[in-house]
Amino acid sequence: MKEIDRAFKLMLTEYPDVLTVQEVAKILGCDDHQVYKMIDYGEIFATRPGKAYRISKYSLIGYLIGAK
Repeated sequence: MKEIDRAFKLMLTEYPDVLTVQEVAKILGCDDHQVYKMIDYGEIFATRPGKAYRISKYSLIGYLIGAK
């Protein structure tokens, strides 16, 4: 099992599988603007199914543990 798969089972279990920018900002301890910058710079992968960005918890955990 990959490291990110193990981390996914243990980390952020209280959050849904798809996160808002505000939830990610809370997790990271920063403001929304910083999360938008991270998305723009490709540090965090996000989709935009309408007007709002959505970030998968799996990709956020990958970012947090430094997985590529």
